[in-house]
Amino acid sequence: MLDCRYGRLRYSSAVHPPPLLLRQSGEVVKLREGGAIIGLGGVVPFSEGAVQLNPSDRLVPYTDGALDCMNPYGEYFGDERFVNAVVAWHSAPIDTMCERLIQALFAHGGGVSPQDDISVLALEYQGGVAANGS
Repeated sequence: MLDCRYGRLRYSSAVHPPPLLLRQSGEVVKLREGGAIIGLGGVVPFSEGAVQLNPSDRLVPYTDGALDCMNPYGEYFGDERFVNAVVAWHSAPIDTMCERLIQALFAHGGGVSPQDDISVLALEYQGGVAANGS
């Protein structure tokens, strides 16, 4: 849950890969708080994390299908390559960053159809009341 006015984010990864928080400086923070699958009627507990977003910080949640994208040689795109791609384009406009990331995933696949769904979302926090005083 993101409080757009103040930049406060509460999250739980719930078995998904940890969303990336890309600070304007280029620092990457993996938002690891989580636990079991959300939505099982409260039967399985999960943990929740909180983080403060600053203007120009980017949040990049994604599904494991992005990491599991395999090339014809059986090599996965993987976590390290994914993080490096996000960092490489951190100063590009956010739509360009997303386009290049998706292009990198499909280029890595080399024509092999993805084995799982691939979802990538990116948002850039522009600041709210706390950032611009309005």
